[in-house]
Amino acid sequence: VINNISIAGIAAALPKSALDVGQQIQKQLNPQEIEEFNQNVGTKNIYLSDTDTTAADLCMAAANKLFNAMDIDKKTIDSVVFVSGTPDYKVPPTSDIIQDRLGLEKTVSNIDIAHNGSAYIYALQQAAMLLDSGGCKRVLLCVGDTLSKIVYEHDCYNRFLYGDAGSATIVEKGEGSMGFIIKTDGSGARNFYVPMGGSRERSTKKRLFDFQPADEIFERTKNFYKLHINDFEILKASLKLIPVAVDDVLAISKWKKEQVTSFAFHQTSKLVLDYLQMKMNIDQSKMPVNISEAGNTGAASIPLLIAMENGKSLTKDGLAKMVLAGLGSGLSWGAATVCLDKTRIFEPIYI
Repeated sequence: VINNISIAGIAAALPKSALDVGQQIQKQLNPQEIEEFNQNVGTKNIYLSDTDTTAADLCMAAANKLFNAMDIDKKTIDSVVFVSGTPDYKVPPTSDIIQDRLGLEKTVSNIDIAHNGSAYIYALQQAAMLLDSGGCKRVLLCVGDTLSKIVYEHDCYNRFLYGDAGSATIVEKGEGSMGFIIKTDGSGARNFYVPMGGSRERSTKKRLFDFQPADEIFERTKNFYKLHINDFEILKASLKLIPVAVDDVLAISKWKKEQVTSFAFHQTSKLVLDYLQMKMNIDQSKMPVNISEAGNTGAASIPLLIAMENGKSLTKDGLAKMVLAGLGSGLSWGAATVCLDKTRIFEPIYI
């Protein structure tokens, strides 16, 4: 638990281009597949960025929304933390580009973190540690993804699950506190990853037939520069690990489960969310969901959920004691306790 910090503002940005998933699956799937898709995936709409728009662009739009709406002096930003699985470049860090394009001071420290489903938990913990160290008074979190660009175009299920979004959050010195549980199991790295494009695997000829038998998705996609997902393992890990992480973070925060006003989970898929709600015995009114409206937006999933549902399924009372949780690449997972009833939360903007 880290004390004397608060989340001052949250904003999110979506691409203007929306894809009507229901219309698309009617064209591409048979009736049985459509029924399975609606039960397991659950998206009706996703937002897709154009060729030139990156996760950083979406995050910067959200950041400018916060600066303008909250009248924040850019000189007061001490650090930029960018968390995404889809950076602008391998080198340099995207946070450096964000610092320059937002016109922030050259004294700002910049950090990139490569995560998606657990991204917002990592971002908040990093900000909290920077503030707790005394080195910063105000941190800008830029958390987003454009996963639609790395999903294999012929994978009908995941193609219509993953959408794009960016977010910005201001974390600063304050009177609040946050509790964190973050864990990792690198043995599950290949359950959600892009094989080629880094330094480990640079030749498709060299590695074409040298993958673990469990990586059956390779047989289906034959595209090593796209996202490879073992959906069953992600489902299994989510159902096993998220409930434990939530219990652990409640324990260290000294909160009782009945005191929690809302649970905001990474929007993995309808199937995962339904099972988590059932397994954890969470009242539906305490678990906002936007998987049907925006799909799985990776790193931006949790802050986008908060921005979209604020004033709807998330009332001011619902923001008072929140548990955030998510699992993603790594495999990494985590949970956090936060109080957002005094946080300024803005409706998503479209760029």
